[in-house]
Amino acid sequence: MASTKVQRIMTQPINLIFRFLQSKARIQIWLFEQKDLRIEGRIIGFDEYMNLVLDEAEEVSIKKKTRKSLGRILLKGDNITLMMNTILYTLCLHLIALALVRLSAQNLVC
Repeated sequence: MASTKVQRIMTQPINLIFRFLQSKARIQIWLFEQKDLRIEGRIIGFDEYMNLVLDEAEEVSIKKKTRKSLGRILLKGDNITLMMNTILYTLCLHLIALALVRLSAQNLVC
């Protein structure tokens, strides 16, 4: 039997950022050492230091549950901890909420 090797393809961070730019996806950025504050917007430019130019940017306060419009901003790459597509994030939250509702309904019936 011939052995087959599975080759894993590594995605470079710059390629993912470029995909966000090309698709004009709205992204959420978690900030370094500021767990209660996030930035959302669309990437319209970036450089090799991961400095981002965001359009339609909003400051999202997790604790206060508020949003503040910022317009077009330059976010320094040093501040970025995590970047994700907001559509996927919202979908995950809905799926988790649905699973919790189903689990609690099962516990009430038993």
